[in-house]
Amino acid sequence: MGWSDRTSSWLHAGTALTVLLVAACGGPLPATTVTVEGRVQAVAGLPMAGVVVRSQGKTTVTGADGGFTLAGLTTPYAVSLSADAPNPWMHVFDGLTTTEPSLIPYAGYFLPLLPAGAYQRTQVYGPVPADANPIPASQRLVVCVEGLTFDVLGCATVTSGATSYAFEAVWAVPGNAPVRLHALRMQVDVNGRPTGYLSHATQDLTLTPGVDAVQAAPAGLPIFGIGLQATVGAAGGGTLVGAVVAARVSPRLSLPVFQGPAAGGAVELVVPSFAIDDCSVLALATFPGGSSFAWQVGAVLDGFAVVAPAPPQLLAPPDAATGVTTETGFEAVGGPGGARTFRWSPEVGQDGPVVALTTPDESVTIPDPADVGLPLPAGGAYLWNVIATAVADVDALAQPAFGEFLRFVSLVGEGGGGPGFTQDGAYVLRATRAFTLAP
Repeated sequence: MGWSDRTSSWLHAGTALTVLLVAACGGPLPATTVTVEGRVQAVAGLPMAGVVVRSQGKTTVTGADGGFTLAGLTTPYAVSLSADAPNPWMHVFDGLTTTEPSLIPYAGYFLPLLPAGAYQRTQVYGPVPADANPIPASQRLVVCVEGLTFDVLGCATVTSGATSYAFEAVWAVPGNAPVRLHALRMQVDVNGRPTGYLSHATQDLTLTPGVDAVQAAPAGLPIFGIGLQATVGAAGGGTLVGAVVAARVSPRLSLPVFQGPAAGGAVELVVPSFAIDDCSVLALATFPGGSSFAWQVGAVLDGFAVVAPAPPQLLAPPDAATGVTTETGFEAVGGPGGARTFRWSPEVGQDGPVVALTTPDESVTIPDPADVGLPLPAGGAYLWNVIATAVADVDALAQPAFGEFLRFVSLVGEGGGGPGFTQDGAYVLRATRAFTLAP
C-alpha cells in the first residue's frame, strides 16, 4: 500500500469512526464530501497542463488552463500531482480543506523545468529621459513594465553614467501584452538608499513576443518622498546579506526602489508618497544550514521590523544514511513555524523522480512515487531538504498570494518587478543532506 492509499484509508477510517460515535450519542450524520475545483500553476501564473491529479482513489488530468475537478472528496484531503516529462516528479499536498486550491508544485518553481516556449518574452530598451541623460551621480532610475490585463514581469535599474535602459519582459499568456512602462527617478545616498524622488512617469505600449520594443523612458514631475523607520536583521546564527524595498503602484506592479547589501539594524527608508500605505521590505540572510527570506507589507506603527528566521533543524535520518525506503522517517523541527515542503531529489547525474510533500507535519515518510508509476531507483543516490514557511497551514499555501513570493524570488536576480506581496511572510530553504536508497 502506497503513501497516498494509506492516507486515503486513514481519512475514510476516521470518518467512519466519527459516524459511529455520533450514532451512539443520538443519531447518525452523513459523511461530508466536497467537490474540489483547483488549478495547478507555475511561477508567474503559467498554467501547468497535463499534470495527473489523484486523491482518495480518484484521478484526473489538468486541462490547458491548469484546472482540474475532483468530486466526492472527504476533507481534509491529500492530493498528489505528478508528471513524467520533461523530468519525472510527484508533489503531494497533505491536509487540504479548501475547495478551490491553487497549487504550485516544486516542479513549477523554476523556469528551466518548464517546457521551452512556455513563457512569452521580448526585449524592452531605450534611452533614459533627456533631462537625465546620462544619469547623474547619486541618482538612480528604475524602469519597469506593469501588465494591464495580466501579470508581466520585467525591470531595469539604471545607475550613474548610463544613457539607456534594457530588460527582458516575461509573461505567461499567449499573444501580445498591453503594458504600462513606469520610470521612477530618485536621489540616493552612498549606500544606494533613496533620499528623495525626482520624477515618476508612465507610457502605455503593447509588447509582441520576440519583437524588440524600443521606447524612451518617459520623463515626469517630482513627487514627495516620505521617511519610514525600518529595522532589518537575521535570527541568531544568521548573517544578513541584503534587503529589498518595493513600492506598489498598482495591483500588478511593485517598483523596487532599493536592492542591495544590508548591514542590519535601524535605518530610515524614504518611499514614494503614492506608496506610503502599500510598500514592502524584504530581508535576505544566510545561515550555516541554509538561507532565509522574510518580508513585511506596510509599516507597523512607526516603521518596519523584519527578521529573517533560522532554518529548521534536520533531525533524521543522518547525513549519508543508507538503506532508505518509503518507511524511513524524515524529521525536521523549528523554522518559521508554518507549513513546510520536504523534497527528495536524485543527485546530479542520477536517475529517478523528484518527490515533494507539503504538510503541516514535522515527521514524515517519502510518499511512494511507485503509486503514480514513477518508482524510486533501487540503490539510488538522493538528496533531501526542507523548504519552510511562515504560512499557517497547507490551505494558505494553496492560494495565489503565496505564489507572489515565488514569482518575486524567481526573478529578483533579473531586477524584480511583478505584483509583489500582499501579506507578511517568510520562506526558508534548508541545505541538503545525502542518502542512498535501499538496493
